[in-house]
Amino acid sequence: MKISISNNHSCIKAVTIGSRPVKSVYIGSTPVFNSSTYANIRVHQGILYNKYVIYNAGSVAASGWKVPDIADFDVLKAFLSPGSGSKLREANPDYWNGITGNTNASGFNMRGIGTINAEGVFLNEIYKKENCFYHALNAADPQGANTVMLTYYHDELATNAGSGFKMGLPLRLLKETTSLSHGQSGTYTGNNGKVYSTICIGTQEWLAYNLCETRYRDGSYISDSGNWSTLTTGARRYYLNIQSNAFIYI
Repeated sequence: MKISISNNHSCIKAVTIGSRPVKSVYIGSTPVFNSSTYANIRVHQGILYNKYVIYNAGSVAASGWKVPDIADFDVLKAFLSPGSGSKLREANPDYWNGITGNTNASGFNMRGIGTINAEGVFLNEIYKKENCFYHALNAADPQGANTVMLTYYHDELATNAGSGFKMGLPLRLLKETTSLSHGQSGTYTGNNGKVYSTICIGTQEWLAYNLCETRYRDGSYISDSGNWSTLTTGARRYYLNIQSNAFIYI
């Protein structure tokens, strides 16, 4: 690790992990993240976040995007119904136990995932190919603990599930307004520089894969340390603490 400090106490810190450089630049107390490290990754199941992340004032979504609320998922479900489940799920046995009838016709690329419970215990290692959950906001109850879910056998997306603030689940972001038409694709650049494909479903433009964000919009870091069960601030984890469960470098 090499650290150089200028006369005004700004700090440039360069870190190499293996052969891969990771750089953060600090000017006063404001971090500026070098996004090149995260630009070339392929999303697997995404990063798991507690619900405090989505209420952080720094915003996990880049400008022009948001964490969807239950009503947004209801719009998605209504557009794809009947049979929204099969149109959302990937037809890939790597992610689902049962893929008969799965078409992923929407291009949403929903994958079965593992989760983290309020005590910080990883769940669904055996059954992770049976369920997918997402954190969602609730406009009627801003502090409500709401979740959307889909199992490998359900015909429709469920938008009335509940989970606590300490559950570790993936996120999908939604563009606030879009100029795309149904079926068209675009791109989204995250706060850490990761570039994602997007897909327009009906009148909504969604990330086409789960989020792998490590920064809030203001540049501050989403913590990956601390005792999960006692945290009351935003945090993230890789499933089973294995990076490749979230993403791989390409």
